Amino acid sequence: DKLTYRLLIHNHLAMVIDYSGRRKTIDIPTEITLEGISYCVTSIEERAFQDCESLTSITIPDSVTNIGDWAFADCDSLTSIVVPKSVMSIGECVFYSCSKLTSITIPNTLASIEDSIFMYCHLLTSISFQGTIAQWDNIILHEYWNYGVPATVVHCTDGNVEI
Repeated sequence: DKLTYRLLIHNHLAMVIDYSGRRKTIDIPTEITLEGISYCVTSIEERAFQDCESLTSITIPDSVTNIGDWAFADCDSLTSIVVPKSVMSIGECVFYSCSKLTSITIPNTLASIEDSIFMYCHLLTSISFQGTIAQWDNIILHEYWNYGVPATVVHCTDGNVEI
């Protein structure tokens, strides 16, 4: 099964903006070389992996700083994900309707968690935060960030926060 990306390249930065294929696992590269020029992958753009129903796991490199709106929405087979510490922003509805998602690890680099990021993730029981309770308390949590999620706590490095 061939892995195909469509890329937006600007000033030697590459952004994954589309994926097509039936792969179960994907390792997004840190760098992509086209016509002898290397580009650093810094962003997963809006709807990049939406509706990839067979995708069970994805590895996001430390070069990625942004994950766009709906990037992994409707990835029905995705069970867990670790968002690297390099990520500074995650868009709205990123994991919308990932019906088998059970766990996620969120970096302490986020300033906010957008609306409906986990809407219809009915199996999400484990949310881990790579920071302290004080750092979690400083994150702007948009109104419906955890709507319909069965998880009742966020596991921080120094304890748990009830949600």
